[in-house]
Amino acid sequence: MEEAAEEFQKAAEIREDYQAAFLAAQSSEALGRTEEGRIRFGETLRVVEKHMELNPDDPRAATMRAVSLCRLGRPEEGLIWAEKALEIDPNDPGVRYNVGCLYSLEGKVEEAIRCLEEALGAGFQNKEWFKNDPDLDPLRDHPRFQSLIGRI
Repeated sequence: MEEAAEEFQKAAEIREDYQAAFLAAQSSEALGRTEEGRIRFGETLRVVEKHMELNPDDPRAATMRAVSLCRLGRPEEGLIWAEKALEIDPNDPGVRYNVGCLYSLEGKVEEAIRCLEEALGAGFQNKEWFKNDPDLDPLRDHPRFQSLIGRI
């Protein structure tokens, strides 16, 4: 994880890329470096906002914008961007999965499970992600989530 965090940060510095910046922030956070993660989520937000000025219909960017806002203590704005990501591409299973993860972390249990069920229905079939993604830990004991895992 340490090496991943370093490599993502190098990539973000070489080329201003919202995905590399986001993954650097996420890696820092996973390593328990809360303040470093917060700084990197701030950088991600700056880069993703710039990207979306030219690419307003990028659902992945909208999702990463949503997560960044939530991590920066702005969940109301973040959840609005999560909904926008779903509106931009309602059929993208990856976007549905990622928004489901964000809802899970934000305590929006019913919304999270709905998005995850829709992701599964749209073709997101990676059982290992569903079983091991720490973002979904708040849902583990919920009967609908357990049923969802059983359907994969």
